[in-house]
Amino acid sequence: MLNIYQAFVESFQSEDFGIDVVCENESAPSSSNSYAELQMGLFEKKPFTLSDSDQIEGGFRVILRYPEGSEVNDAREKIEAYYKIGLSIELDGNEKAVISGFSKEVGEVEDGWYKLILNVRYRAIVKRG
Repeated sequence: MLNIYQAFVESFQSEDFGIDVVCENESAPSSSNSYAELQMGLFEKKPFTLSDSDQIEGGFRVILRYPEGSEVNDAREKIEAYYKIGLSIELDGNEKAVISGFSKEVGEVEDGWYKLILNVRYRAIVKRG
């Protein structure tokens, strides 16, 4: 099974959102350009069948950071339009994660950056093991 986080990162990077990307455990860019920080949120894994499949429900978090006082670019709108409920993210073979929800937190200023958090909820049925 392809790592779910990696599948979401590859999916994000394959789209042209017009913003730099920072993955988990990477340093923020040294420039003052806007960027998206990608994280995996909490998830729950539970049996789907008795013999060989599990259901995973979780969240993929996109933290958009813009220099304080700058104009928010259209990356937010593009990301919101892409992660529609029902979108499938390919994992491996016939396995996929399906978007089950989307939310946006209120933006705030933090350390000279305007931070806006987008939460993408998903559900996946995967082979156990």
